[in-house]
Amino acid sequence: IYTSINTLSLHDALPIWNAMFIFPTQQKDVYKLVEQCRADSNVQKCIIFGSSVTEECHSWSDIDVYFEIKEDIGRLPSVKDAEAPFDKWTNFTVSPELMEEIDCKGVPVFQRGPYKL
Repeated sequence: IYTSINTLSLHDALPIWNAMFIFPTQQKDVYKLVEQCRADSNVQKCIIFGSSVTEECHSWSDIDVYFEIKEDIGRLPSVKDAEAPFDKWTNFTVSPELMEEIDCKGVPVFQRGPYKL
C-alpha cells in the first residue's frame, strides 16, 4: 500500500496515492490538499479518514484529515477553492482514541521521505 501510486480518473486523471480508497466526489479536493502538503516541508504525512473513505460519504460530507507535522507552527495546508470543508488534526492535537481510529481506518495520501512497508 505504501509503495505505489494508484490513479483514478476524475476529470483530469488526478494522481492521488491510494486514490481508489477516497470517495470519488472528494478526490479533487484531496489532490489539491496533497499538492499543498508537497509544498510544505513541515508536513511529513497526510491521512484521510472518516466518511471520505467509506460508501457513506455524501456531497455535503466534510473531509477529515490527519497531518503528521515536524513542528506545531500554527498553520496547516489548506485548499482555497475546495468543494468540501476540511476538518484537520495533527500529531499535536489528536486524542488517543481518534488516533486509534485513524490508524485502523485511515488512508495515507501523502508521505515525505522513505516509504515504509
